[in-house]
Amino acid sequence: MKVIESRYRIVKILGSGGMGTVYLAESLSLGTLWAIKAINKKADSNYDLLAEPNILKKLNHPALPRIVDIEPDEDCLYIIEDYIEGTPLDRQLQARKYFDEATVIEWAKQLCEVLLYLHGQKPNPIIYRDLKPSNIIVSSDNRVKVIDFGIAREYKTDSGSDTSYMGTRGYAAPEQYGTSQTDERTDIYSLGVTMYHLLTGKSPNEPPYEFQPLRSINQKFSEGIEYIVYKCVQNDPANRYQNAGELLHDLDNIHIFNSVYKKQKAIEKVRYVMKTAMVLAFAFLIYAGTGQLAAEQLEKYEKLVAEGYEALRVNQFTAAETAFDQARKVKKENNDAYLGTAQIYFKQGSYEQCLAYLEQTAAKLAYLPQDSRYNYLAGTVYYEQRDYEKALVYLERAVKASPLEEDYIRDLAVCHAKLGDLSRAQELLDEIRAIEKTDDVSEFVKAQVMLAAGRQDEAVAGFNQVIATTGNEVIKKKAYAELSNIYKDNRGNIPGALEKQIDILERASRDLKDKDDLILTEMLAEAYFTAQRYDNSVQEFNKLLNIGYQRPYIYRNIAIIQQQQGDYQAAENTLKNMIEKYPDDYTCYLRLAFLYLEAEGKKPQSARNYQKVVNNYNLAVRFNPGGAATTDLLPLRNAINELYAKGWL
Repeated sequence: MKVIESRYRIVKILGSGGMGTVYLAESLSLGTLWAIKAINKKADSNYDLLAEPNILKKLNHPALPRIVDIEPDEDCLYIIEDYIEGTPLDRQLQARKYFDEATVIEWAKQLCEVLLYLHGQKPNPIIYRDLKPSNIIVSSDNRVKVIDFGIAREYKTDSGSDTSYMGTRGYAAPEQYGTSQTDERTDIYSLGVTMYHLLTGKSPNEPPYEFQPLRSINQKFSEGIEYIVYKCVQNDPANRYQNAGELLHDLDNIHIFNSVYKKQKAIEKVRYVMKTAMVLAFAFLIYAGTGQLAAEQLEKYEKLVAEGYEALRVNQFTAAETAFDQARKVKKENNDAYLGTAQIYFKQGSYEQCLAYLEQTAAKLAYLPQDSRYNYLAGTVYYEQRDYEKALVYLERAVKASPLEEDYIRDLAVCHAKLGDLSRAQELLDEIRAIEKTDDVSEFVKAQVMLAAGRQDEAVAGFNQVIATTGNEVIKKKAYAELSNIYKDNRGNIPGALEKQIDILERASRDLKDKDDLILTEMLAEAYFTAQRYDNSVQEFNKLLNIGYQRPYIYRNIAIIQQQQGDYQAAENTLKNMIEKYPDDYTCYLRLAFLYLEAEGKKPQSARNYQKVVNNYNLAVRFNPGGAATTDLLPLRNAINELYAKGWL
C-alpha cells in the first residue's frame, strides 16, 4: 500500500470480504476522511475490477458515495471514495433486533428514490443487485446512504442473462442465479427482503428459511406493509412491482390497503338497504306484538344459552358450541347464541374467524349491529390485534348504545390513549370515576394514559398497583397483559426485559383464578421460546392444545423447537399430527420438507436421501392456493435446485 500510505494515514479497517478490504483513511494534506477500497487483483479473474468505479464516476446523488481517485499497484486496485459516516443497518439490527414500521417505510421510500435514479440512467439503467442492511447506512438526519457497488451492472436490452451470477444469498432474487437477465425488478426483490428483515428482525438466512406474512409474525403490522413486502418478494419477476415508481406510489398511499378504507365504500353502498331492512324488521315486531316465544320455548332457549356460556367460561369449547347451536334452533333471531359462538372464536384467539363470523351474522340479523355487545366484541378483537383505529369505531358504538357500561368506557378510553388522544382519554377517565363503585377501572385507565404519554415507569408502577389491589379478575388479567407487552416491546431498551416479561407471566399464572387463560398462556409460551427455554415453551404450547386451542401454528412452533433441539423424530411426529388435523394446510408439508432437508444434511453423505424433501415440497405446492410462486416456498425451491445441481437428486 505504499502508493496509498504516502498520501493517506490508515485509521482503521471498516470491513473486509473475499474481494479485499475497506479502510478508513485520513488525507495527510487536507486532514479529511475518506474510504479506501483495496481490491485484490488476484481474488477472482472473472471479476471486473473497474466495474464499481466505472459506475460511480457517472453518478451524482446525495445517497451515493463519490469516486475521487483510483490508484493501482502490483497487488491491488485502490478506490478512494466518500467516507459515509454511520453504522450499517445490519449491525444496528444486532443491537435493536428490529425497527418500527413507520421508520422502515420512510427508509424504503428513500431507497426507492435511489433506485429510480439508478434505473433511470441513460443509455443503460444501472441495476444495483446487492441491496441489503449491511450496504445501507442511515445518517444522523435519518437519510439513507447506499454503499458498495461491487456487483452493480448496466442493464443491456440485447442480453439474455447476466455474465456473472452474483449477489448475497437470501437477498438475491432468483434470476441472479442465472434464470434470466437481472433488471429493475431484481432490486425490487432485494428491497422487499430488506424491509422484511428490518421489520421483523428475521434474516432470510436464518431458520425457518422462509418468508411469513408479516401480520402472522406481529399483528401490529398494517395490512398495507404486509401486502407491499409480499408483492416485492415474489419468485416470478412478473408478479413483483415492475419498477421503483410503482413501489414508491404504494408506500406513499399505504392507507388504501387498510380494510377499513376498502370496506367504507361497500358500507356506503349497502347502508340504504340496511336501513330499509331495519325499518321493515321493526315494523314487523310492532305488528306481531312483543314477538316473544312461548314461555316453554323461551325457558329452553335461555337454559341452553346459559349452558353455552358456562362451558365457554371453563374452556369447554365443543360443549359451548353444541349448546349455542341448539339454542339457535329454538330461537333463530335472538342475538345471544350468535354472540356466544363468536366469543368461542375470540377466546380461542381466532380473531379473523371471529370477525368473519360477526360480519356474516350481521348480514343475516339486521338489528345485530345495533347491539352494544356485538360492537364491544368486535372492538375488543381489534384491540387485541393492536388495531386501535378499528377498535375505536366499534367501541364508540358500544358506548353510545350502553353509556353507563364501565368496561366499554374503559376500553374506549384506553384506545384513545393508545392513539395519542390523551385529552379524550382523560375525559372518559373522569366519566368512569363518576360512575364506578371502586377505583379499579380508573386506576387501570390512568396507567394506560401514563404509558401513552411516555411515562413508562409510572405506568409499570400503576399496573402493578392495580394487580396488587383489585379484586376484578378481568382488570387484573389486562394489567398483567399490558405489563407483558411493555417488556416485550422494549427488549432492546429495558435491561433484562425478556426475563421480566417471563416473571410477570409466571406471576399471572399463579395469581389468576383462571390458570389457563389462553392469551397469557400463549404469551408465556412465546416468551419461553424467545428465551430458548424450549422445554417450558413446549409445555405451555401443549397446555394450549390440551385446553382445546387447536391452531396449526402451535404444532409448527413445537416442531421448530424439537428440530432446534435436534430431536428430528419428535418434530416429524408433531408435524404428522398436524397433517392429520389440517391435511389441506400447505405449511404442514413445507415445515416437514425443511425438517427432512436439515435431518438428511446431518447424515453421512452415503446415507443421505432427499426424496422426502421433494415429495413434501410437491404437496406444499399442491395445497397452497398460490402454487409454487408463493414467496415462502421460494427458499425451499432454491434448496431443491441446489440439490439437483450437486447431484443429490
